[in-house]
Amino acid sequence: IHVNGRWLMDARIPGALAPSLKFVLLRYAIARHDHSLHLHAGVVANGKHCLLLPAAKGSGKTTLVAGLVHAGYRYFSDEVALLDRATCKVRPSPLSLCVKQHGIAVFSSLFPDVAQLPVYEREDGEWVRYLTPPGTARAVDLALPVRNIVFPRYRPDCTTELHPISRIEALRRLLDQSTSILKPLTLQDATAIVDWLRGVQSYELPFSDLSQAVAQIARLLPLPAAAPT
Repeated sequence: IHVNGRWLMDARIPGALAPSLKFVLLRYAIARHDHSLHLHAGVVANGKHCLLLPAAKGSGKTTLVAGLVHAGYRYFSDEVALLDRATCKVRPSPLSLCVKQHGIAVFSSLFPDVAQLPVYEREDGEWVRYLTPPGTARAVDLALPVRNIVFPRYRPDCTTELHPISRIEALRRLLDQSTSILKPLTLQDATAIVDWLRGVQSYELPFSDLSQAVAQIARLLPLPAAAPT
């Protein structure tokens, strides 16, 4: 892979090319958009507002995003949320959902064709498929204000239930999931983020049941009522 004539990386095998190319494109796309925070988070929207799902690897975030999209939410992103420096709104970053081998069964129950998708090897040795779900927003679509932040965590033995958290705790967790800062935050940037959090409700969501988790989130961010036929 070369960018502007400069070598960046090689793929060991053809099956490793797609993940490497995705990584490079993402890095350069992020650098071209001004933002205050780059969060490792899923993002879904209902047409007027969006919901952030910041979480570390292994939290069940991708599965939860898939369940929400299957329920009718607009897909903005599986792993990238760029907080606009001026407005704190989030625009779509519509990378395909990354489906790992151990998630095939769950994803197949939502999107039956996923098992037929090509398989690629990432640099970390993980074999993955890339799913572009229905309802995927376009990168040129308008940014939307964030209504809620939910920090998910899959635990097989827990009760699926939302728990409100304080704004200070939400800020701490957001910074934990901030993968990079494009420019040093100014006092004005920090003030804008704190002011933004005052208008956003934040929760943690331990979940063991996907359908229950989707139902819990639907109470926070309702989908538009279906038009009468």
